[in-house]
Amino acid sequence: MQPHYNRNLVLSLVALIAASCSKPNDAIIGTKIYDYKGSYPELFATWHKGGINTAFVSKKMAADNEFRRLAKENRVKVFVIFPVFFNPEALAKDSSNYAVTNRGTKAKQDWVEFVCPSRDRYQQQVLDDLRNLITTTNPDGISIDFVRDFLYWEMVKPSTPTDSILHGCYCDSCQADFTKEKGVAIPDTFTSTYSKNQWLAKSESWAEFKSFKITSMVQSLSALARELNPDIKLNLHAVPWRKSDYSNARYYLAGQDIKELSKLVDYISPMCYSWMLYREPEWVASVVKDFDSLAPGQIIPSIEVNSCYREGILSPEEFKMNMRYALEKPSKGVVFWEWAQFEEDSTKVKVLLEER
Repeated sequence: MQPHYNRNLVLSLVALIAASCSKPNDAIIGTKIYDYKGSYPELFATWHKGGINTAFVSKKMAADNEFRRLAKENRVKVFVIFPVFFNPEALAKDSSNYAVTNRGTKAKQDWVEFVCPSRDRYQQQVLDDLRNLITTTNPDGISIDFVRDFLYWEMVKPSTPTDSILHGCYCDSCQADFTKEKGVAIPDTFTSTYSKNQWLAKSESWAEFKSFKITSMVQSLSALARELNPDIKLNLHAVPWRKSDYSNARYYLAGQDIKELSKLVDYISPMCYSWMLYREPEWVASVVKDFDSLAPGQIIPSIEVNSCYREGILSPEEFKMNMRYALEKPSKGVVFWEWAQFEEDSTKVKVLLEER
């Protein structure tokens, strides 16, 4: 259980956000939370007093009857985080479903393991899982995560050359579907796996094919969710790259066509982890504006609370600036990644309050 002073500091922090930022009355002030060992009543009391109105939770927490009951009583909206193509458990059972990278390797880097987006049987299993989740937990929303092609964007720095970004999928199934659907065959002059994939990577038809795979998956998820509950809200986690970043790799490599995806969901949440990605705080606002140009009024950036994937410390001052830029118009709110990180860094919150 977290110390009492941490809860008070987090409460004050969220109150500071409300006081210092010109957010609209309907702004989503959310937090991602994957597990919690403390007292739920105390947690919700802190959220209520501090202004947290939305929880983005794991399937495990969504299945907790007490958590769901208290969320409803305290008017905290619950979005269940729903991973799609990231699924290490499924891949452990059937490794033939692995996506394949542009270098011909298994789509696995560190903890990131992706299923090929062309596997119909897997897609049906995902839909069955969503049906069961909504039927059993009746959430206010679904937060669709990892619905994209494979890449480890968390490790891509501003100076990283686009051509060096490992991505996928380039498996035989995807290439066969591409040839069938687009009527485009890889020239016989390209004989090696690498040369074939390089040719595909530069093909506009291939990019259209890849993004359509992702969009059609979201369309199926959206249709099912709204069939089960017409009032359910849908959020989509997006790679936080602007159109100008890495030659529009958001579309060409990740397969996320923000304009088309925005038609299928209520919100889009770019994961604007500026410290992790070696970006300045104002970058957060630039990402929001870039996404909003394609999905007006739907953007809710997510920002990190603590340091991750790099040495050094995310200072309280920089965190404060990240919050303020995240809440600048046209943002619809902010989502913190994640609640446990507040409890780990009380010093940051103390310093932030001194800077009021």
